[in-house]
Amino acid sequence: MDNITEILNDLKLGAGQDPKASCADLSLRLKSLLALLSADEKDPKSEASRQEVCQRLVKSIFVSSTKDLLKVTSTISEDTLALLVQVIAEAAKSEPLRKQFTDAAVVEPLLGLVSCKNYAVVLQACRALGNICYDNDDGRDLVRSKQGVEQLLQLLQNVLEVDSAPRDLHTVVSGCLLNLTDMQEIQEDALRLGVIDILLKYLQKYSDVEDVVMHCILVLNGIADSDDGRKRLTEKHTLSLLLSNLDKVFSEEVTEVLLELFGNLAESDEVKEDLVELGFCEKLIEVLKRFQSAPGVPPSEEKQSVVKTVCDLTVLVLTGDASMRHVYQNGSGPIYKATMAWLQADDDNLRVAGALSAGNFARKDDHCIQMVRDGVARRLLDLLTEHTGTDGDIRLQHALLAALRNLAIPLENKPLLAELGAVDKLLSMLAVETFPVVFKLLGTLRMLVDKQEAVATKLGLNEQLIKHLVTWCNTEDHPGVKGESVRLLAWIAKNSASCEAKATLCRLGALPHWVSMLSSEHSVMQAEGLLALTLALTPSPPSECCLRFLPAYMRCTWLGSILVIRRIV
Repeated sequence: MDNITEILNDLKLGAGQDPKASCADLSLRLKSLLALLSADEKDPKSEASRQEVCQRLVKSIFVSSTKDLLKVTSTISEDTLALLVQVIAEAAKSEPLRKQFTDAAVVEPLLGLVSCKNYAVVLQACRALGNICYDNDDGRDLVRSKQGVEQLLQLLQNVLEVDSAPRDLHTVVSGCLLNLTDMQEIQEDALRLGVIDILLKYLQKYSDVEDVVMHCILVLNGIADSDDGRKRLTEKHTLSLLLSNLDKVFSEEVTEVLLELFGNLAESDEVKEDLVELGFCEKLIEVLKRFQSAPGVPPSEEKQSVVKTVCDLTVLVLTGDASMRHVYQNGSGPIYKATMAWLQADDDNLRVAGALSAGNFARKDDHCIQMVRDGVARRLLDLLTEHTGTDGDIRLQHALLAALRNLAIPLENKPLLAELGAVDKLLSMLAVETFPVVFKLLGTLRMLVDKQEAVATKLGLNEQLIKHLVTWCNTEDHPGVKGESVRLLAWIAKNSASCEAKATLCRLGALPHWVSMLSSEHSVMQAEGLLALTLALTPSPPSECCLRFLPAYMRCTWLGSILVIRRIV
């Protein structure tokens, strides 16, 4: 550290002399400087020392001396040149020095070295350019303005065709591309210049070099953010080539990044359908098997992250109608059966994904009917029994209720679900306070009430439920819960023939909320509110609690006034 000034002075002198005559001296100075710049990033003391060196270099003649040396690269030996560029690469890890190196006097000579026949020089030049471009849009703009994108892609192509190139060169060049293309305009340039085809070849040829794979996938992920890039990457042939990478064994980190790429691409239903047809789900199941922990062995955080991503992607592709039908295969699809088996897994992510998948498969009535017959509803209810309280898994509660709600839509399923004890299990969840879960709970109960007189009467006589519903009708924290509460009150009145149930509804405060439905912006809710009020007045004579509220109802709507007068008369 103390001799840094001496080194820099010597470096300045070396830049002013005939480099060819003093290469040995220059090499010694560069090696000394390189030793000061090199640090073990895991060693706090070493890293602190490097940072101090960089701070002194920022205020010194270092960058200007470097520029002078870059002007005479043709007179420097290749070994010394490699050392010089390596020093620049190490120094450019420091943000202040990176900014100082963002200069045509530095970038242009470095780009010229990219086509050098000496791979050691090329490697260090790519390192230097990559570090200058790291988190530095000005550096990227400068490289772009000097046709750096074209030169780097040409280098990628050349290295691909030469077996004698050192293995780490592929890693460095692809890493340089990653740092350079972290900018929309450059991504568009790279796309136009055929970067996707080059990267697909790299993924195929260097699949055993994880850093190369990681760099390529991250570049593709960035390109996928543009419309043109997404269009090119979602071509079926390209998807097929990308999917082949799921067959290879990578680390958790690389696998996670690869899966994220597919998550980025699988936004449209058309892409989901193509992925499913190409065997995406089957490959996901194989990835899952590789990263699942053995029974009794606690999973690592990294493996658990991969498992969760696999689950999320499986659920995602099932949100498309065509892809969902392709996987379902009339209830006999192997992936369908696998996801339903997840409901009985020990892993929380698998159980949640199984429930969400069930909800996706249950978007068609014929699927719903078959799924209930096949015992899926029973498995969902059994799992719900373990999570009915306030301490239950919120994600799982939400997913299970969403699936049960869909299964309860077909008329044929409603009595079957009631026979399975669905109503009592749902009522046991009234203490849950999480509004998204409550929203699904109320929606499921409303489906079970439809055209089911016994269920409607049971709910209408359940004072605890009615009190909760009336309270939720007043909430402003979740419009969905408020809407479902008032609709469920109306549906209970609609489907129950019990005068006692209707009297309970009125006594506990349902009537004002039915009146409020008449001014709803939704015609369906207006009709439901009007019908509930009409049916509440059916007993002869109307109950006292109904009569007490009549003036407000009559003020609310002229149609209501006529209806009330007709009922009383």
